[in-house]
Amino acid sequence: MTTMKIPDDVEIPDDEDDVRVDFIVKDKEGEEKKISLRIGEIENRIPELQNFKLTLQGMPNIVHRGDSFEISGTAEPNSTIIAKITNSEGDDIITRTAKVDSKGNWKLDKQFIVATNTPLGAYSATITDGRQTMLQRWTVESNKVIIIAPISLKFEQGEIMKFNGTALPNKSIEIILEDPLGKEIFSEIIKTDDSGYVEFEFQTLQSAIKGTYTVIATQEKEKEFIFAGVGQLPSIPVNLELDKLNYKTSETVIISLTGKESDTISLLILDPSDRPKGDSVYITLEPDGRGTYSINLEGYSSGIYAAVISKGNTESTEIFTVGLQTGSGEIEIQTTKINYLPSDSILILGSTASNVLLTVVLYDPDGNEVKAKETFSNKEGKILESSFRIPSDAKAGIWTINAKSGSNFDIIEIEVLATLHEGIRITVEEGETFGGVGKSLTIKVTGAQQTVKIEIIAIDGEIIDTLSFVASNEGVIKLPWVIPRETEPGDYTFKATDSFDSAETTFELQ
Repeated sequence: MTTMKIPDDVEIPDDEDDVRVDFIVKDKEGEEKKISLRIGEIENRIPELQNFKLTLQGMPNIVHRGDSFEISGTAEPNSTIIAKITNSEGDDIITRTAKVDSKGNWKLDKQFIVATNTPLGAYSATITDGRQTMLQRWTVESNKVIIIAPISLKFEQGEIMKFNGTALPNKSIEIILEDPLGKEIFSEIIKTDDSGYVEFEFQTLQSAIKGTYTVIATQEKEKEFIFAGVGQLPSIPVNLELDKLNYKTSETVIISLTGKESDTISLLILDPSDRPKGDSVYITLEPDGRGTYSINLEGYSSGIYAAVISKGNTESTEIFTVGLQTGSGEIEIQTTKINYLPSDSILILGSTASNVLLTVVLYDPDGNEVKAKETFSNKEGKILESSFRIPSDAKAGIWTINAKSGSNFDIIEIEVLATLHEGIRITVEEGETFGGVGKSLTIKVTGAQQTVKIEIIAIDGEIIDTLSFVASNEGVIKLPWVIPRETEPGDYTFKATDSFDSAETTFELQ
């Protein structure tokens, strides 16, 4: 390629619109090629400004909480794009701007992130470059298997907390309710129908602790955390989940974190001796309230570890094991009692070799697997597993529990009693001690219908307290009763009465 200039002394006739100039090109062998070019007015090779169409790309029709995507498009060159995001109520919730380059292309600087607490429903984006305007609509849907929510974010003390939603159809789902101190105060296993509909409730006391209550819903490998407040609006605590229980030293622990968007939380690992392994690390969650952290296990010895995350006064802990094996000796398990009622919790105790992985499975009378849980023995070889519970709609009969590790196993039997035709029944057992309030008893009523009145009667016949609660759909009421400080030791009668029946039991206060 070359450039040539015609000398200034070359005359070009004024009456000629076009003048041709001949060029001769020779190669090194002397071969010639003649080129004739027409010289005239310099052609304007810069195209006139096009009529650029306003476009939007990267916005899907359906998005899910936690999704992120980039928004771009075309518009009038060198203009400014204004994007407004509007919810289903017509309120502008986000406004962003972007510069359009000289070629008519634009892109928002930051990714658009759908926060984990974004309300589900229809949204729209209005995009304008000052000359054209376009509207794009999309829907925020949930990609969760378990979708459960309280009917109200805030409940008053003494009010019934109600939750409903959907999960996988025709499968059992475990529901655990924890108070603001992280103590389990209610649990139930529910079998969903063909629609997957889930509904449950919990009766709070007038003396219930104010704060954020957490529902942990687990179905197969899916787990969700749902929050509701008693006496105040809930705050989102920090939670963590591990991708599995046991790891090889060559593997990496993946910790999934959830909390409030952009929160900074502290993570500390405790070794098998409950001593910190290294210093705390600080992790800032993404704008969608999620985060992940990886732990390289090189240099970790075999044993049981704890991952502890905290922010302010809130804390959450998960156990993980490193290098544990299966099949290392005889297994013996037992439960703390033989007879159970629907919704009762099961405490499984046992012994085997130290630091052994086990799988514990609960079967109903028909041999159907109700729940399976991977667990372990500690360094003394002790087994303690408290996460099992009899379903609220449990079939009466002989149930079995199988604890297996490799080729070693132990099977025990328990009996689940029917309450459907036995009428109302009440049991009382020692409960928790609440700081600043005192000791409590756990009162459980089964086989009840509608509203149940519970009377606590002293040995001389004096009624020292009266409670009234609505039974669940399964006819169950379970609640703590805080013992008044002035209550004297002795035998007390607890009487439960509904519209059709009554039952009573005695309990000795020490």
